[in-house]
Amino acid sequence: MLQLSLSWLGLGPLAASPWPLLLLLLASWFLARILAWIYTIYDNSRRLRCFPQPPKRSWFWGHLGLVTPTEQGMRDVTQLVATYPQGFRTWLGPIHPLVTLCHPDMVRALTNASAAVAPKDMVFYSFLKPWLGDGLLLSSGDKWSHHRRLLTPAFHFNILKPYMKIFNDSVNIMHAKWKRLASGGSTCLDMFEHISLMTLDSLQKCVFSFDSNCQE
Repeated sequence: MLQLSLSWLGLGPLAASPWPLLLLLLASWFLARILAWIYTIYDNSRRLRCFPQPPKRSWFWGHLGLVTPTEQGMRDVTQLVATYPQGFRTWLGPIHPLVTLCHPDMVRALTNASAAVAPKDMVFYSFLKPWLGDGLLLSSGDKWSHHRRLLTPAFHFNILKPYMKIFNDSVNIMHAKWKRLASGGSTCLDMFEHISLMTLDSLQKCVFSFDSNCQE
């Protein structure tokens, strides 16, 4: 029977079968992927050290559960922004970092950057795709560029600037209604319904110059 010499790996002669060599190559590929993954985590952590971070809840869970979807959670977010006015870094588990930008100048630099400079995090955006679809917010590449070219002229700030008073008036009407509804004490509001009516009110005033009083 033919013998396969692997003495250069410190192994004795083996039967001329491809399986040991294939297993060795597979193990080497798997080890290389693990090492590349570990290096990526280390490199991301090193690059993000310039951002401060709040204390972790644990080394394994990171900052998961730090902010809850409650009124107290909103207060916690407000406190985080006050403590870290530029931005801060959190960890979703032990390996996935998340950077939150708070200052308008930092957010502006990111939103004005091209997709090549600031690619989208598809781990986070994948949770939004079933809800928002593959539109301008979630798409990338040529599809994003095409949608951006179509929408940018219609929503340029020079075009929207004359409508700012209308937007503010519609928001003030909604806010006044909230104050009336909450004047009797604790109350629950369907935010989606109120914001939808405010949006409809703004569109009717801007597009048709028609005041339907739909928020009242």
